[in-house]
Parts: sequence; structure tokens; C-alpha cells
Amino acid sequence: MPDPVTYLEIPLAQEWGNLEPLRQLVRDRLAGAYGDVDSAHRIAMVAAELLENAVKFGRWAGAGRGGLATLRVVSAARTVTVSVTNPVDPDRPGVRRLLDLLQGLQESSPAEAYQARLAALAEDGTAGEGGLGLARVAYEAGCRLSASVSAEGLLRVAAAMTR
Repeated sequence: MPDPVTYLEIPLAQEWGNLEPLRQLVRDRLAGAYGDVDSAHRIAMVAAELLENAVKFGRWAGAGRGGLATLRVVSAARTVTVSVTNPVDPDRPGVRRLLDLLQGLQESSPAEAYQARLAALAEDGTAGEGGLGLARVAYEAGCRLSASVSAEGLLRVAAAMTR
């Protein structure tokens, strides 16, 4: 029997308190679908990190989409893609740093990227500016991260992994 296709799409408002319940929802839904609690925890960890970045870097006031982010989890044939799309101001320095960091993560292995962020933190504290969580989940979950910003100012950050 082929692996079932799992598809979740959940809107998110800019509330830090929404993150933990959404992480638990993703974990519980996937554990039930897969019967594999470890994979469900790993995928939920990635979803929570991407959602945290959406809350942190999103442009919520006056956003054309009502200020909502969207979490999508799509799984088929043992491949899982977790993505979060949210409105941003592409010119905001934090968004530019996030895109640069994600580009750097694409250019090295997750382990190398995580070690580099840890080294930067140990050396001069610059990892505190962001990115350590993304590098950590890429390493721990074994996923590849990518990002793009549309002409409408929608940031999409995606993580692809096997379960």
C-alpha cells in the first residue's frame, strides 16, 4: 500500500501564544497519520521554528492578506515539505538577514551551517541576531531550507525532508 498523502493548511495570526498549540496540532495529526511519533516530533519542531520566524519577521499591520501567515505540511511518498508563507516588508533589515542566512544554509550541509552559527555565537555573539534556530532545525531534522519573496511581499520559507 502506498504512503498516504497528508496535507495540512493552517492560518496563523501574529500571536506568540499560537505557536505551541500549532506545534502540538501538527505533531498529533502526523503521529496519527504515520504511526511514527519520532517523525511527527521532528516535523512539528521544523513547523514551529518556521512559524516563529513568521511571527518575528512578518508585516502584520496593513497586510493585504489580513495579516495572516499560512502553515502548510504536505507529505507524500516519505517526503515531507513544511512551508510557511507570510507578509513581510522585503526592505526590512531583519528580512534581508533572514534571506541571506537561508541562502547560506543552502550552500552548505545542515551540520556545517549549524556549526558555523554556533562558532559565530561563541566568537562574537552575532548568532543572537537570528538564524541559530533555523540552522539547528535544519541539522536536527535533516532538512533543506529555502526561501523566496514574491513581488507582493509574501515570504515563503520551506523545509524539505524525508520521514
